[in-house]
Amino acid sequence: MTIHELREKSLLSNKPQAAAVFHGKPCRITLIHLPKGGSLPSHVSNSEALLIVVQGSLNYNCNGDSTLLSSLGEQYIPPKVVHDLEAVENSVCILLKQFE
Repeated sequence: MTIHELREKSLLSNKPQAAAVFHGKPCRITLIHLPKGGSLPSHVSNSEALLIVVQGSLNYNCNGDSTLLSSLGEQYIPPKVVHDLEAVENSVCILLKQFE
């Protein structure tokens, strides 16, 4: 799935969408689209990851702190930390996740 296809699918449904575009050793690459006001609820990952905002802006929330990320912004996500995302505007991200 391409970024454009994922974005169109998300805008049509008005719900967050995600699709793995690469899954191999040593990482997985996932495209994420969050429509304005959309969110990914609090969750924990067992492995570290890097979130890169390609388009738009969103809040990365972790441990009571909120960081605004905009286009080309990046956020290291440590393992075993509860976090969530909230889209300030239509946003497309790439998540690089190391295998557990």
